[in-house]
Amino acid sequence: IYTRATPIDIANPVYSGAPGGLSPYLVQRRDYTTKSVFLQQNLSFYDRVIVTAGVRNDSMDLTEADKLTSTKTSDSFSETSYRGALTYIVSDEVSTYVSMVESVSPPEIGVTPKRGKQYEVGAKYSPAGMNALFSAAIYDLTQENVSIAVVVPGAGIQRQTVGETRVRGLDLEAKAELTEHLSLVGGYSYMASDVLRGSLRDGTSLKGNEFEVTPRHSASLWGYYSVPGTKVSVGLGARYIGEYYFAAANTDKSDAATVFDAAFTYNIVKGTDLALNVSNLLDEQHVVGSGTADYYNPGREVTAKLSYSW
Repeated sequence: IYTRATPIDIANPVYSGAPGGLSPYLVQRRDYTTKSVFLQQNLSFYDRVIVTAGVRNDSMDLTEADKLTSTKTSDSFSETSYRGALTYIVSDEVSTYVSMVESVSPPEIGVTPKRGKQYEVGAKYSPAGMNALFSAAIYDLTQENVSIAVVVPGAGIQRQTVGETRVRGLDLEAKAELTEHLSLVGGYSYMASDVLRGSLRDGTSLKGNEFEVTPRHSASLWGYYSVPGTKVSVGLGARYIGEYYFAAANTDKSDAATVFDAAFTYNIVKGTDLALNVSNLLDEQHVVGSGTADYYNPGREVTAKLSYSW
């Protein structure tokens, strides 16, 4: 159900009555079927060099029935993608790799499938005498036929293909057991996004803009502690999301935000565990969204899970 209404200032709301003339806005049934065939081969040379090669074909059939207009549209695609990697084991502690991966995202009817190609170079280090793993990687990701949701005056929300984008980034990750009872997991990501070519249907050029909802900086840190002499473990973590543009037009920008999480695990008996997780522990609120609407991030969420394994 969709209709226009008088705007309301959430900081100083003035109510002018309910909107009239409500009518169904969208009633659709969508059936998407994907069939994939994937082949991968790993080859090892001299116990230090590993070569990986793969090929994948995706066949996609899309059907969409509009219940309001009693019309049906369909489309089909067949896309092939490749991947390859070369890993060199420098020592028992250090390994390096370089990889190339292609990807194809399932499209919507009338939208060309999004294709991506990523080149990545990285290294991993696992120091002797310590239960730890440190990794670093730089990458270059290019995507073609990227589509975004935009608000079209008088026509609601539509998806438009904007062209080609590129993200160059750095990923750092560390996992380490500092003591018998304390472990840390941390990560940092840097992403520099850029629209290489493309424009909206109204002619607005997006070339040179940053891509929507792509923060330049993000990081996370988790600490886990198992209480000695008990079957209890607790965890506390923090997630940082840097500022980003809500839309590809680069008009409005979000604020950077930090959110805290917590975890509690209790081993009731052998094979039976109780886990309690709290997301957004302090119920922090900030505006997130995309090019079609702004809204708040999810508030505090508490989940409990009882598991049994045998």
